[in-house]
Amino acid sequence: MKTLSTVSLTLFSSVLFAQSGINLKDESFLKKELEKTRYEIDSDAKAIILFEEGSVYFEDDHYDYKYEIVAKLLSDEAIEHLAEVTIPRRENMVITGISAESFNLNGGKIERTKLESDNILKDKIDDKLKVIKFNIPGVKKGSIIHYSYKFHKSSAVSVPEWPFQNLYPTLYSKYSVRLPGTFSCNSILRSGKVFKEASKEKELETCDACQFTEKYESTGSYMAWATKNIPAFVKEPFSSGKDNFMERIKVMITSVYLSNGSKYKLFNNWTDFSKKFLYDNKEYIGQVFSPNNFLDDKVNEITKSAASDIEKAKSICNYVKLHFSMVHNDDDNIKSVFRNGKGDVFGINMLMIAMMKKAGLDCDPVVLSTKSNERLSSLYPSPYDLNYLVGYFKDGNNKTYLLDATAYNLPFGTLKPECYNGYARIVNETGDAINLSPDEIKDKTTTLVSIKPVENNSLSAKVDVKLGIFKSMDMRKDAKGDSTDAKNKLIQSLAESMISVTPGTLSIKNFNNPDEPITMHYEGVIKLDTAVSTFYITPYLSKFYTKNPFTAIERNLPVELDYNEDQTLIYNFQLPENYSIDDFPKSYSIKFDNNMSFSNTYNYDVEKKTLTMASKFQTTATTYPAIEYKNIRAVFEKMVEEQNKKFVLKRSHI
Repeated sequence: MKTLSTVSLTLFSSVLFAQSGINLKDESFLKKELEKTRYEIDSDAKAIILFEEGSVYFEDDHYDYKYEIVAKLLSDEAIEHLAEVTIPRRENMVITGISAESFNLNGGKIERTKLESDNILKDKIDDKLKVIKFNIPGVKKGSIIHYSYKFHKSSAVSVPEWPFQNLYPTLYSKYSVRLPGTFSCNSILRSGKVFKEASKEKELETCDACQFTEKYESTGSYMAWATKNIPAFVKEPFSSGKDNFMERIKVMITSVYLSNGSKYKLFNNWTDFSKKFLYDNKEYIGQVFSPNNFLDDKVNEITKSAASDIEKAKSICNYVKLHFSMVHNDDDNIKSVFRNGKGDVFGINMLMIAMMKKAGLDCDPVVLSTKSNERLSSLYPSPYDLNYLVGYFKDGNNKTYLLDATAYNLPFGTLKPECYNGYARIVNETGDAINLSPDEIKDKTTTLVSIKPVENNSLSAKVDVKLGIFKSMDMRKDAKGDSTDAKNKLIQSLAESMISVTPGTLSIKNFNNPDEPITMHYEGVIKLDTAVSTFYITPYLSKFYTKNPFTAIERNLPVELDYNEDQTLIYNFQLPENYSIDDFPKSYSIKFDNNMSFSNTYNYDVEKKTLTMASKFQTTATTYPAIEYKNIRAVFEKMVEEQNKKFVLKRSHI
């Protein structure tokens, strides 16, 4: 006897193409599509997804999922993305029913090539993740591909979310979810379209964007969403994770009625979720609130000479940074991390927090979603987006610090820029919320240049650079403990901007001390060639930006900077005897909405024979809507242009 789930999955393929006007059994339809080389929705598209559908059928604590896609490949590039298929198989998941085929036009005839089961491969990524791989056979530029699969997931309380939008334009996309009567849920829809409520599911076949809901007293509810002509999602620089912008539907189960009639709340709100699944979970984050007596001796050893809470906290944080290495695994047991000397970001930072508590310090975990992930909403819990954990330390004066023992190149109390992604939750008995805004962090870099005449047609050059905390982080990370490359880059920039410069002496401080910003000091000599009467010199030894990072004419996504910037260059040039400034750039400034500005101010004192220039680039906001993109692009365009201008130094004829 077939169950309702079996019937639903069996009927899936038979109604599949009727809903979108696609019929792979119709040779006239196939020939027409195979002959196409471009589509109206996007004439430059590398591929077109003709049809995509997913369905979920829940029963008790498990569900069956079916996926099916038909796509037209318009480029060789799309073959790798669409025809080389990888299906993740996680714990409690069984994948079945894999079917794939390609269609090509050869001499006016349609060729169909099916995937053989022998060509379906299995691979193990780790103990909890395996993948199934296959390449659709007979694929080339111009092919139509079609594949489908099913999987059964047991011990499940979450519904797979569905992206209507892909990297390629999609002509038709549908998603449906059937839940038993014992389940309650919320759905969150993100789309540029308004989804109309359909009275019958059949309306989804022709509607541009519709949703259909049907409730059954005994068996639960059925929900479906369908939309047409969705443009490709285009990732743009200076934007957070694509999940923040792609059109999609997310269904979340909020509660389940148990067999005894009681209601078990799952992800009802952040306070309940944090208390039930994080704070009280002694096998997960709740373990930091356990006695953890195995840490006694080590914590006493680390903190025995610390005279204050802040000194204790720094000692513990630095100890964990130096003695525990990052690995990507799912072992978050802090005892295992302590014993093995390695762990992931959750394990290492939970160990740090447990050691803080063992030392009597006020430190709690903070869970968050990084910028590569979807931003958390304050309205509802999204546990599967929590991909990072840090410490929230409060000293005796109630001053708070955010701590990350895996941020090896950053000072105490500073997180990586990717962590400043808005809403986050403190895990403790009350479960408070905090906002990690990138507007709150700033990178301040200052460069001072002094050039003065010395004997024998030479100039002495002194350069002092103090990098901001994040530029210091980048330099340490890129150099991997060796400052030689950093020195060579500065010497090269000096040579490019100062005519002919000797190697000179260069010192770098704090390179291996992340609690302090990196400083660089250079002293050298510039030789003036007496056979040359005219020199073209740029005062920008270190440019704020060497090129405009915003190259596109238009933009769809907001601009999101990692942090605010405050970059300053002070340049002082004392002219030697028998030399004068023949020409120098005019002072210039540009400002956008008081949140972004660039300026350079030149001053030439003829009597003192001194040319000075002060330049600054500054931002006071990190997020700008797409409508303001042209103004932002203009600021960067003018900044790069002004930095490339030179002044003219001329030698007088005697």
